[in-house]
Amino acid sequence: MVRWPITLLFLSLALALPLVLAQAASAMPPDDAGVMLYARGCDHLEQAEFASALEAFAAATTAAPDNDTYRQEHAMLRQVLQLRAALDETKDAERWNRTALALRTYYVDHRVYAEALAVDRARDERTDTVESAAMLAESMLLLDMNVEAARLLEGLGDRQSLRTIAQHGLAHARLDETELARRLLEDLDGREGMAKADAAVWLDVACLRARLGDAK
Repeated sequence: MVRWPITLLFLSLALALPLVLAQAASAMPPDDAGVMLYARGCDHLEQAEFASALEAFAAATTAAPDNDTYRQEHAMLRQVLQLRAALDETKDAERWNRTALALRTYYVDHRVYAEALAVDRARDERTDTVESAAMLAESMLLLDMNVEAARLLEGLGDRQSLRTIAQHGLAHARLDETELARRLLEDLDGREGMAKADAAVWLDVACLRARLGDAK
């Protein structure tokens, strides 16, 4: 009996998968097929499996051509893939930054947090600003990288913003270092500008208070 090498077996399964999906979808009502394929695309996307996600979104659009969501997600992902390719080749710093921010927004909105982290690391290395550090810390916190986030924010020293203080407190609260987290919260409460702080700061503060059990 001839046995295929494992790599050939996996390759044959991978090549057959799109056909299997298409046949399964064709046996369903259009709405059901579109829902299944779109959900599959979202699952692939969260795992940063962009080619598979694009294929699933395209199939969902074909199955339900009147569904604007499927069509928009497919078009958006195609554009994101173009931006990803362009980012590595972009020499102009301002254009690179705009492209990176656009990709980062997409990644966070679609819960592709590992890709957001990679972009944020690159931006922080390039710009080394409080704003870039806050974005990097956000990605770390989304991935539950609390030790790394605390270390990053500690390294800012006096270069702190309202948001980085709130993030710093949240990282320590998640690490059960409640005394330090409370000191950071008290520092934040005593700072001017909190009344005009943006939504991101208040969200971090709310998460910090909830972690500490504060009802305020």
